[in-house]
This record gives sequence, structure tokens and C-alpha cells, in this order.
Amino acid sequence: MSKAIRRRTRTFQFLWLLLVLQLIALIFWWSTWPVTLSLRIPSVEAAYWSELIEDFEAQNPGIHIAYRVDNDYTTDNLRAIYADSFESAAQSETARSRYDLVYIDIVWLEQFAAAGGLRDLSQDISRSDSVDLAAFLPSEVEAGKHRGNFYRLPMHTDLGLLFYRQDLLSLPPAESISFEQLQTAIAAAQQAQSLSAGYLWQGRQYEGLAVMFSEVLAGFGGFWLDAETGEVGLDQPAAIQAATWLQALIRQGISPRDVTSDDEEATLSRFLAGKVAAMRGWHYFQKRIQASQPAVAAQLRVRPVPSQGGIGEGCQGGWGLGIASNTAHPKAAWRALEYLTSAAAQKKLALASGYLPSRTALFNDADLVQAYPELPQILDWLQTRSVLRPQSPHYSALSEVLQDHLSRILVGARSQTFIQTEMQEAAAQTRALLKAG
Repeated sequence: MSKAIRRRTRTFQFLWLLLVLQLIALIFWWSTWPVTLSLRIPSVEAAYWSELIEDFEAQNPGIHIAYRVDNDYTTDNLRAIYADSFESAAQSETARSRYDLVYIDIVWLEQFAAAGGLRDLSQDISRSDSVDLAAFLPSEVEAGKHRGNFYRLPMHTDLGLLFYRQDLLSLPPAESISFEQLQTAIAAAQQAQSLSAGYLWQGRQYEGLAVMFSEVLAGFGGFWLDAETGEVGLDQPAAIQAATWLQALIRQGISPRDVTSDDEEATLSRFLAGKVAAMRGWHYFQKRIQASQPAVAAQLRVRPVPSQGGIGEGCQGGWGLGIASNTAHPKAAWRALEYLTSAAAQKKLALASGYLPSRTALFNDADLVQAYPELPQILDWLQTRSVLRPQSPHYSALSEVLQDHLSRILVGARSQTFIQTEMQEAAAQTRALLKAG
């Protein structure tokens, strides 16, 4: 073999070796490059999420969570954004959802899972050493199911509560309070002193109105939609009583007329801004009041929402996490779910925000009970005296029907005949939606 040929052979071998080394380096670089998971969250929760994500990334340096904050978006807007992302991804087999992790309201699961937007987590749960469904509230576990499979892990739960200032309002000592007792007590407080408002609640035409009405409806012994029989209860006497009571609160001045413009943030802001006897809200309201007005917080008391008889049934809310069905990073996404729904993460979130944990043991955690002494009692209310909104793939449409007719009833002076007609129309439209499927 000539020297020239040997030189060319050695050169070729060198170049081949160099190429192999470059490929090995590229594979190593690719395998160690951090995975980025995308997530969308409401702006009011950004501070709490940033701390949890920092903790997760410190424990999992190969995974980064990029979260987008929605400013001034309602939960209705967030649901629509996720739904649009799933719809766009479904139009192509190679398309990906814009979000790997999905932050899911308790009433969105059926819609998202039925649309094929969520990954079935059943096998991930069965293989996990850190996720035991028995550790969560049973109602939260059930809310994560669709046709027997799991698509959502609970992160934090919630419950509609009655807050009142004991320095402004005198209520009977019993845990339960009737609609009439609350109305009478607030009217007396308004006569005895100058109050900026008597009773505040979420009366704006949005999801919060449907939430609040569902617990008033339960308090009168009624129901929105029977899960077992499919019967619609919006035109029954209890539903008409519930709508009439809310309208009477406004007509009699117990609640301000512009309560029909209030969402949760407006309710809390008005409570903090003046002398308000009572309000309907979520547990995190208490944390916000403690942080901004300790003197008011010292006078704040919490009870179940009112009822016609017995302890009222607050509406159970709550948020959990799912994984987009076509995510490119299912293993990393599952690792994120394991941490973000863990006891450690839920405890940190509860201490920082006032959100209720979804793990039952945390309601008796010493640190949490020190911060929120009412937690053990709230756990009992969640397990025995709470109401859920209908679980349906068509929930958003059902809710919009109810919101529309309730808003008509609450705005302006309405006769009893008008109220009855509106609720009958709401029931008829609900039945038509369910029949259409």
C-alpha cells in the first residue's frame, strides 16, 4: 500500500472517529438538556406558583416549568383557552397542545377528558410510590375520573363559607343558621349602626353566580341536576325559593343593588374597604384579610352557609392538575404532578395562600391548624355538608343558561311570576341541552 493511500486511510479514520465523537457529544447534550413544561395559571396565584416551581426545579434540575400568567382573566376565560388549545391540537396527529400541564377546575374535567385533551393517568398512578389516592378527599378523587379512568390529580380544594364580623353582627350561637335568621340579624345590624353593606356575595353574571346559587339551592332542599336520574330541578319550588331569596336580599337592601356586578375579588375588596357585616366567600379570603387588615381579621368568624334547616351545604370548588394527551414530555409532566400535589407542596401552598388542601391529613396538620384553627371543622363540612355542581361534558353551557336567567331575575324589581317564568325557561333550556348531547 502506498504512503498516499495510507495517509488518506488515516485521515478518513480520523474524520470518522471525530464524527462519532461529535454524535456522542450531541446525544449526551440532548439527553441532559432541560425539559421545558408549559403551564397557564391565573395572575392572582402567580406568587404561590413561583415558589412551588422553584422548589420543584431545585429537586429536578433536568425539568423546567415555564408558566404563563393570565392578567384579569376569569376562570371562564382560562377554560376557553385550554379548550381552544385542545381543539387546535386535535386537528392534526402531529400537532401538540400549547400546554403540557393543565390546571383544571373541578367542573372542567368531563369536558376536557371527553374531548380527548387529557392523558389518562391511571397507569402513572398505579406505578407511583408517592401518589396514594386514599390520601385525598374522596370527592376530589371522584372529580378526577372520567368513565372509570383518572385524568386529574387534586391540588387544592375549596368550600363556600359564610364570613361575618362579630363586632358588627350578632348571630345565634348554633353552628347552623337559617336564611331568615341571617336576614333578620343583618337588618338589625343595619338599623343599629352605619354599615357600608350588610351581606355581600357573587352576583355578577359569571361562573361564581352559578356556584353561589348552587349552595343556596341546596339550602332550600333543591338540586340543579340529579346525577343518577338526570332530572333537572331548576323549575321546582326549591329553585324558585332560592332565586326569590336572593332577589329579596337586593330589594330589601340587605345586599347592595350593585352586588350584581361583584365577583370574588370585588366581594373581598368591598369587605376590606368598609364596614360590612357578612359575606359569602372562599377560605382564602381569610388569609387575605389577615394579611391586609389584622384588626378586622381578629373579629372575623367563619360558619357554614345558611340553610332553611340544619347546617348549610357550601359549594365545593377545587383545582387539580392534568397532563395534555399529546405532550412531548409525559414522564417529566408526571414528575411535576407528583410534586405539585404532594403533601409538602399542598402544605406550603395552604400556608401561603389560604387555599384548602385536598389531602385529608393536612386538615389536622399542627402548623396548618395553628394558622387556621377552623380546618378540622371545615374538613367535616367538606365530607358531610357540601354540594357539587353537575359533572357533565356540557357543563359550561349548562352554567351559562343558569347564569343568564338568574341575572335577569336579580337585575331590577321582578315579580314572583317573572321569577317563576325565568326558572322554568332555565329548566327547559337545560333539558334541551342534555337531550341534544
